[in-house]
Amino acid sequence: MPAPGDHWLVYADSVGPTNQILDDTGPNKTWNFSSGWNIYDTIHYHFSVPNIVPGASSFPAATIGVQADINNSPASLFFSASAGNLSVQGVYASNNNGTTTIVYSPAYHAIEFPLSYGQSWPIVERTVSTAVFTGGTAVRTISHREGTIRCSAWGTLTTPSQTAPVLLSKKTYSIYTDSTFTDLTGSGNFTYNNSSQRDKSKAQYNFYKNGPVVFVMDLSADTEIGRAHV
Repeated sequence: MPAPGDHWLVYADSVGPTNQILDDTGPNKTWNFSSGWNIYDTIHYHFSVPNIVPGASSFPAATIGVQADINNSPASLFFSASAGNLSVQGVYASNNNGTTTIVYSPAYHAIEFPLSYGQSWPIVERTVSTAVFTGGTAVRTISHREGTIRCSAWGTLTTPSQTAPVLLSKKTYSIYTDSTFTDLTGSGNFTYNNSSQRDKSKAQYNFYKNGPVVFVMDLSADTEIGRAHV
């Protein structure tokens, strides 16, 4: 469980390790991701109390704020944590072009504690993403996703930095829809543009150390792009 004062250093790869086929179901697996990476960025995550993190006013229920440096662009992440789960409240980012605020409503239930092999829970990700550009024009996207997180395998994971016993959780989506709106005048009144529903095969994998939950690696793969952190 992350806590204020923690610092994570994450190595990001926009392609993923080469020649890897992930066996994601069953006990006593061996996953070797020790080589084949195409590292393009190092991301620093600084965990703190939320009220000192930029964008905190949009996330009053957050108990943890994170300042992240991604591709030399600062972003803020907000979580709510309890003894039984970790939920995502949202994201805030600002640059010379404007600001982007992504609010999860309700908060996205990311992890249950303690984790165990065979455990699963349903997820609903409903996000309202608002990008306000310099000059006042704004675009809002409302996304709705439903799916399941399942702890589907356990075994030994090797990364460039360590070998550890881990539990694998797999997140899959069954519904994936988006609706977009535009505010051209900056008045706060948004005009509906369109909606779409995608038949999209997507899975996200998270590896956690056994015992106290410690994040080790995530791997995301879909029909559009692969990404991995280690």
